[in-house]
Amino acid sequence: MLTEELFVDVLVMHKQGRSIRSIAKELKISRYSVRNYLRNREVPAYTQRAARGSKLAPYKPYLLERIKAAHPRWIPATVLLQEIKDQGYAGGITLVRDFVAAQKPKVKDEPVVRFETDPGKQMQIDFTSIRRGKKTLKAFVATLGYSRASFVKFYDNERQESWIDGIIDSFHFFGGVPQEVLCDNAARIPIEGKFGQGKRRFGMSRIMAKLAETSETVIGIIFMVMNLEKWLKSLACLLFSFVILLFEIILVLEKVVLVPLGRLKMQKNKKAVVCQW
Repeated sequence: MLTEELFVDVLVMHKQGRSIRSIAKELKISRYSVRNYLRNREVPAYTQRAARGSKLAPYKPYLLERIKAAHPRWIPATVLLQEIKDQGYAGGITLVRDFVAAQKPKVKDEPVVRFETDPGKQMQIDFTSIRRGKKTLKAFVATLGYSRASFVKFYDNERQESWIDGIIDSFHFFGGVPQEVLCDNAARIPIEGKFGQGKRRFGMSRIMAKLAETSETVIGIIFMVMNLEKWLKSLACLLFSFVILLFEIILVLEKVVLVPLGRLKMQKNKKAVVCQW
C-alpha cells in the first residue's frame, strides 16, 4: 500500500529533476506507480474490501440449537457436519470444528495450593535432567517442606549410590535430619523401596538422632545389614544350585560308567557258568 508520505517523496524528487527510473529504484516501487502519481497528482484512495460472508453463517443458528439441546454433552463436529451437509452446506469440517470449539465453556484453572509441612517434618527429593548437547546432566534436588530451602548436587547417573550420597549430603547441608523423606516420583526411584524395606524390617523409622553424623552411621549400618542379607541369600542359592548340579553329575556317571561295568561283570559270570558245564 502506497502512503501519502511516499507520494510527496515522488513529487519532490521529480521537481529535483530525477528520472522516473531513478525515483522508482530509490523508493523501491514500480515505474508505473511513479508515472501514475505524476499524471494524476493525487494520493490514491484505497477502499476497504467488503468482508465475505462465511459459508457456515446460514447454519450457525442450527448448530447453536443442537449444541444447546445436547448440553452438557457434546456432539462431535463430524456428526454436525453431516447434518448441515444434508441441508446444503458446501464447506469443510474446519469451519464447523472451530465454531463448535468456540462454544465450549472455558474451564478455569484451579488455584495452586502450596503444600507445606511443619518445621523439620519433611524433605522432598527428586532427580531432574539437564541437557547440554548430546550429554545429559542429572541434578539431585532436596527441598524442605516448610522453608522451601533447596539443596542441589549434580551427577552423571541416577543409581542407588547417587541417591544415598545426595540424601546424606543434604543432611549435612541443612544441618539436621527431617522426620521423613518424600520421593516425588517413587515409581522410578529404587531407593524408595529400599527405605520402605528398612523401615518395615530394620526399624529405620525409629531413628531419632539430632546429628547428621549419627543418622548417617545408623543408615549405613542398616543398609550394610540389608546387603549382607541379600548376599547370604545369593550364597545359599548358589550352594543349593551346586548341590543339585553335583547330584546330576553323579546320576550321569552312574549311567555312563557303573551300568556298563555291571553288564560286563554279568557277561563274565555267564561265560564262567558255560565253562563249568
